[in-house]
Parts: sequence; structure tokens; C-alpha cells
Amino acid sequence: MPFIINSFFLFALLPFISPIPYSSDVQPLAFILGALLIFIATIKNKIVLTKIDIYLFVLAIISYIYINYQSEYLYENGVASANNSLRRQVGLTFVLIIYLATKNFIHSLDFRILYFVIYIQTLFTILNIYFANIYNAIVSNFIRVIKIDFTTYEGFRGASGLTIEPAYLAGSAVAYLIIASYFWKKKKISNLVYLMAIIPCTFLIFVSKSALGVILLFLVFFYIFLEIIDLKKLILALFTILSLYIFSPYINYTDIKYSNLIEENRGMRLLQKATDEGFSKIIRDKSFVDKFTPIYVGYLSLKENPIGNGIGSYPLAVIDNQEIIEKDLNACTRLDVMYDRSTIPTCVTKAPSAFGLYTTEFGYLFIFFLITLFFKQNNNFILSTFIKGIGLLFILTAFSITFPLIWIILALLSVDDDRYKKMYNTEKET
Repeated sequence: MPFIINSFFLFALLPFISPIPYSSDVQPLAFILGALLIFIATIKNKIVLTKIDIYLFVLAIISYIYINYQSEYLYENGVASANNSLRRQVGLTFVLIIYLATKNFIHSLDFRILYFVIYIQTLFTILNIYFANIYNAIVSNFIRVIKIDFTTYEGFRGASGLTIEPAYLAGSAVAYLIIASYFWKKKKISNLVYLMAIIPCTFLIFVSKSALGVILLFLVFFYIFLEIIDLKKLILALFTILSLYIFSPYINYTDIKYSNLIEENRGMRLLQKATDEGFSKIIRDKSFVDKFTPIYVGYLSLKENPIGNGIGSYPLAVIDNQEIIEKDLNACTRLDVMYDRSTIPTCVTKAPSAFGLYTTEFGYLFIFFLITLFFKQNNNFILSTFIKGIGLLFILTAFSITFPLIWIILALLSVDDDRYKKMYNTEKET
């Protein structure tokens, strides 16, 4: 059992790798191992089920029968979000397996697995940046596709490591940090071991160079700051920073602001432009608008279809609200060419966030699940608040619902329940 548990977490923490890569970005190994763990624990009568698990189970069942067939013509023309096949229908089952398995078995995770994952991710990220040929030769055997090939790419996008996109590398790193923080708060690892997890995770977030990475970096620093400093030290630190800003020469900040370190980082460049031109620069940024549009579509869809329109209905919701989106967000103005050579707005074809996708498909049924989930709380208020903020950011931005690290960190909100601890102690005794 310990071997299966640690294997489950290994592939859940590195969800894009597989000895034999499957045709999807997120590989199914964690799903398979998680289902096996739940099956074994159920036979042994050692599984803890809560009301939210049962509700998610019901929602997963509904996803196999609540299907919208009106968008099939869009899928045939290349719109991925119109997909209503079994691969899409299994999404909420994937969430259930990862979430349930994590809650029941996280206490049995060997921290060395997390340590290994952090440093193997760091190693391949360094290879990705500085030794692209070696990276490509190795990683192409374990990941479905290398989307940014640094042997030819010369733009501002950052490293991907053992993920498929820079944003996923940043998201993975902050999730690793959250799990390490949980172990640290439980005094299962020393301060030194925790520090040796913080350093590479921070490095991974920075070298992702993504806009999301910049936000995550600030949130990570703020969280760590709150964890290690008391009120008096906080006031002193704020006073010191303010004094340095006021009395240090302005040229120092200008040199930093326009240094190569900032200029070569896509996310930092956006922040730089925001300080030059105001926060409105971020709001007008194409990347920001693209990420916010699915959220807005989900909001509009809730008013029109409170229980959604079933799997595959997202692009129809975008088309129905295209004029409103153009007017309110100045979005949906670019066009993509479809397989049949017709054109369609890019906002219809672009992959939406989990929130936008599942809100249009299940409406308040999905919203109720999220609200219930975010009402959970572990024994540490600061860590719980940090987890909720990061989890919400993951769900709202362009992360797939099958990205397992979303559900691993959100499961940490519940694992201090005595029922899970009791089951863990029973497992140790046997």
C-alpha cells in the first residue's frame, strides 16, 4: 500500500509525464493509481467519505448524461471546448479521484517523494533553459509534446520544465510549496528542509516568466512573510522598506526596473509597463483579457442558464454573448480560421478556464461545489487562506480541471479532520 500511495502522489505531482505518453496533456497515471487506492481502501472499509465527496460523485455521474450535442459541428471544425466525448465527461470523475485519494492518504505520503519531485523539476527546468538539446532528447520520451522548443524559440516566454506550459510550471511550483508548508506546519519537516523546498520552488516560479508566475511570486513572498514575522517586526519591516524607498536615489529603482532580469521576463515586463502606464495597462493586456473572458462568459451564462447547458456548451455560450463581450471587454475581435476555412472569433476557439467551462456546462451545480469546497478550513488560518487564494486563482485562470495539483492543495483544507487522522493511525498499526 505505501508503494501505491507514493506512486500516486509522484504522478499527481508530475502530472504531465508518463513512461508511455497518452494523447492528452495531463497523463492518466495518477487517476488510475488513485482509483486503485480508493478501491483497495473501500474493500478494507478504510475510506472516509464526506458529504462533499458524495455531492461530487453525483455531479460526476451527471456529467456522463448531461451533454449538449448542438456544438458538435464546432468540435468537428477544431473548437476543443465543444468536445462532449468521454474524455471530457470523465473530467469531474478525475477531480473526485484526486481529491478523495489525497484527503485519505496525504498523511501517508513520504516527504522524500515531494523533495524528489521539486528537485527533478528544477533539474529539468535548468536543462530546458541552458541545455535545450539534451532536454528535448530526454523529455520528448515522457511528455506528449514540447510546446516551447528553446533550440529555435527566441521570445520572452519562460521555461516549462516537466510541464507543458510556463504557467503550469509556476502553478506546480507553488503547489509544491503549499504541500511543503503543510508538512512544515505539522512539524514533520525541519526549518532547514522547508527552506530547501522554498528556494527551488521560488526559482521555478520566477523562470516560468509568465504573468501568472509574477502574481504567484508576490503571493508566495507575502505568505512566507506572514508565517515568519510577528506584528512588531511587520511594522518595523514596512517602515524600513518605506524609508528606503523615500530616501534612496530614484536612479537605483530605475536601473532595477529596466534591467535585463526584468526585460527578459514576460511577466515582469507586464508589471513594468503597469508601473509606467498605470494598472489599466494590465487590464488592456491581451493575455489578461483572454484569461478574463471565460470568467465573464461563465458569469453571463449563470444568468441565462442557472443549471448550465451540459458538456460541450461553452462555445455556444460565447457565441450567444459575443456582442456583450465585445462591448464590455473589447474582446472577441480577433478571428481564427476553422478546418472548413470559415472564420470564428478566437474567444470561441481558445481553451477556457475550468470556471468558465464548467459554469456554462453545470451552472450553479458547479458553483455550489466550489463554495462548499472553499468553506473548508484546516488548523492553520494563514495557510488555509493562502490555499484558497491559490486554488481560486488556478480555477479562474486557464488551468484544466484535470490539473491534479488544484485538487491536492484544496484537499489540504480538509485533512485535519480527525476522521482522516484516525484512519491514518489505524493504517500504521496494521
